[in-house]
Amino acid sequence: MKRLIVLLLFLNIFSGTSCRKDLPIGNAGEVAISLKTVFGDEPFVANQVYDYPAEGAIQFSGLYIYLSDIVLVREDGQEVELEEICVVDIAKVQSDALTAKKGWVKEFVSIPIGDYSGIRFGVGVSQEFNSQLPVDYAINHPLAEKERYSQDNASYIFMDAEGTYHVDGSSTPFSLSILGDKLFQQVQLMNSFSISSEKSPIDLVFDLEKVLSREDSTLDIQNTPIISDPNPSMDWLSESLKFPFSW
Repeated sequence: MKRLIVLLLFLNIFSGTSCRKDLPIGNAGEVAISLKTVFGDEPFVANQVYDYPAEGAIQFSGLYIYLSDIVLVREDGQEVELEEICVVDIAKVQSDALTAKKGWVKEFVSIPIGDYSGIRFGVGVSQEFNSQLPVDYAINHPLAEKERYSQDNASYIFMDAEGTYHVDGSSTPFSLSILGDKLFQQVQLMNSFSISSEKSPIDLVFDLEKVLSREDSTLDIQNTPIISDPNPSMDWLSESLKFPFSW
């Protein structure tokens, strides 16, 4: 009886090992995702002055967004997860003309080769992560930074833009934030591509002008320079995050 039990255990272990679906060598590639931020037809550079869509001019001293649940979508509908959460500090990444050409870049390895149909990601912090506090995360985690969390609203700040608005010879400091579970947005960009054994680039563009101005309306930043708590203006900004990404 003991011999039979030992034999069954051995067969179970052997069977489990032989059924593992590890990718064979040479069956995986690398992906380099870049996100270049622009303002209309111009590359975004921190502290550079841009014409505002309505009137006046605007410059940004600070700008960041959170990206969540980044996945690649295969032609057969299966998904390949790349990143759970990351913060893109755009104002730091694109601080001059040279860095603006490069944008934010992150590389991923061991990605199954084959044909893909697009990429999907969330803009903001998903409810699962947003239910926790900065102290709950390791010091080097993207959600460990206290200044990116609003205690008053019990939420991470999904996007924050700060700077100065200029019109008629006057200057107005502004601070625009988006936060709260219901304002988490998901973006899906469809574009057929293939991943091979060589590094595959995925070049995305984020048009900040489209966050502030849509076909139907433009944010009245002169009369609404501060958006920090949930209100219709924050809802409008969040809705705009569906449009500025392209591939």
